[in-house]
Order: sequence, then structure tokens, then C-alpha cells
Amino acid sequence: MSYEVAISSAFLSAFTMPIILNFAHKNKLFDSSDARKNHNGNIPRLGGVGMFFAFATMMFALILIQPGTVAKELASRASRLWPIGLAGTLMCIIGLLDDIKSQPAKLKLVIQILAAILVVASGYRFRGFGFHQNAMQGDLAWLSVIISLGWIVGVANAINFIDGVDGLAGSISFASSLAYGIFYYRVGDQSSSLICLCIAGVIVGFLLFNLPMPRAKIFMGDSGSLFLGFSLAVMPFLGQVPGIDSSKAGLGLIPSITMLGLPVLDALRVMGLRISQGKNPMSPDRQHLHHLFFDSNHGALRVDITFFLVSAGLALAVLASSVMPRSLGYMIEFIALGLLMIFFRYGRYVNIEHSANAER
Repeated sequence: MSYEVAISSAFLSAFTMPIILNFAHKNKLFDSSDARKNHNGNIPRLGGVGMFFAFATMMFALILIQPGTVAKELASRASRLWPIGLAGTLMCIIGLLDDIKSQPAKLKLVIQILAAILVVASGYRFRGFGFHQNAMQGDLAWLSVIISLGWIVGVANAINFIDGVDGLAGSISFASSLAYGIFYYRVGDQSSSLICLCIAGVIVGFLLFNLPMPRAKIFMGDSGSLFLGFSLAVMPFLGQVPGIDSSKAGLGLIPSITMLGLPVLDALRVMGLRISQGKNPMSPDRQHLHHLFFDSNHGALRVDITFFLVSAGLALAVLASSVMPRSLGYMIEFIALGLLMIFFRYGRYVNIEHSANAER
């Protein structure tokens, strides 16, 4: 059932993109090129609207029609999942408004925090550090709330930050959402798996128009990056059923950081660099890892493939650790994060070498 939904979502998303393209061209809703961006010309930037529409349509259809036991399970959870759906809608709307006309950064941050509060206040939050744990309960519940709020806002912005090369944010998001879907399928949570695979499906439909072959026809825009970032941020919580079964805690903090290590740690790295340079940590520049590779004569498609493989490797590490004893699982995740740090150093080295060769 889940795989059929993923395929259907991909087709619906791909069907929606030409309609969005036509609308964007008629209304001149473009992402113009500048010195910081990697594209030339005016490219429509409402791809996120198409992904959100395809996902919402599939979810409503499954809940209303209930074609099978998994859809019925999803429908039975709808009354407890609505806060996540509403918060995701808020994320997409503020992103869409910013795509149409630039919005104040403070307003966008306030909406993101409100969306995160809506999710956490409904009982969806980190409950442990590993898999299916309740370590962040009782006296540590306040820590869980703070970490979960920061996680949702942070991941949403991390995906937004990494959306700097054609196909990149979509490729990374696809690898992670597919892995989440596989995890929930393996532990028997079919409805959560269905949600994750539906997200993966709509990303595939979007990537058909966003991959650099030879160049993207449409961008996801902030409507897409904030929606996908939010979706990835709450996927670790989908296995929870607040007020019903608090022991089914889904993924904890460490596997979640490992799964999304590439965009999250790159965002933290760049924000730290900006602060050390006396800049606003949210100010745009070309210090992100994908910029370092792209500026070193790595084409957009090569960057996409490289980053997708790294993200897939991190996802495989999480999936492998989920079936192992806790201590061994933690060791695998920390090794994966260590290798990611080496990848960051390699990206910096490649950029320095390219700059030195260009000056000779």
C-alpha cells in the first residue's frame, strides 16, 4: 500500500508542476539570478506549492476513501495528527508569501516558532536519545521541549539554506524521507511509513523538473524548502501517539541528527563562521558546503550525486543502528557523523586547492 501511494504521489506531483510553471510565468513569479546564486535567467520558484498540493491531496483522499487497512489506520490517527498538518500548512504559506513578495525575517521566524509550538504542545517531541526510548520524561521533559522546538525551526531553515544548487535540497530530502519510511515500515508502523513515503513520492515528481539536466525548470522556493524541512523535522515524532501510547517513541535525538547531519551540521558550521566573522548568522553568503564544491568546478549534477550519496550513507547508518544493540547502534551513528566531518574538511580542502590553482 505505501509504495503504491508513493508512486501515485510522484505522478500527481509531476502532473501539477506544468500547471504551476504556467501560472508562475503568467504572473512573473521568478527567482532572479544574482552574484550569490548559481543559475542564470529567471526561473519560476513555486515548486513547493505543487509538492504541498500533491501531498495534501493524497492524504485527504486516503483519509476519506480509506482504500485498505493502512489508510484506515491513517484515518483513525487523523484527529491526533491534525496539529502537524496545520503546522506544515503554516510553514508552506509563510514560504509562499515570501516567494511572492519578500517577507520580514522576524515574521518568518515567528511563524516558524508558532508552528513548532503547535506540534510540541500537542505532545509530539523527542522522548529519548536513541530508538523507542523515554529518557526525556519526568524531570527532563523541559529539556525535550526546548530541544524539539529548536529542532523543528532549525531543520526547516537548514533545508532552506541548502537549497542553493538545482536538485540538491530535493535529493537530500528524498533520501531522508525514504529512509524514515523504511524505518517505520520495518517496525510495523504502516501509517507513519505511508506519510514518509508520500513525501518521498512528491519530491520525485518535483525533481523531474528541478534536476540540472541541463538546468532546472522550476525551483521549490521557500514554500517548498520550509514545508520539506518541517516535514523532515517531525518525521521522528510520527511513531508517537500522544495520550495513547507514550512508549512508542519513534526516533530519538541522536539518530535524527545523524539522518539529517549534512544539512543540519552544515547550517551550524556556516552560522558559526558568520558569527566569528562578525556577521549576522542568517546573512546569505557562499560559505555553505555545496557552494564550496560548486565554486571548485563541480557541476550541479555532480554536487547533487555526491551529496545524495552522503545523505544516503547517513540514512543507511541510522537504519543499520536501529536493528543493533543500543551501544553498537550509537557507535555506528557517531562513526557516520565523524566521516561527515571529514567530508566537510574535504570540501574546504577542494575549494582552497581550486582557488590556489586559479591564482597561478
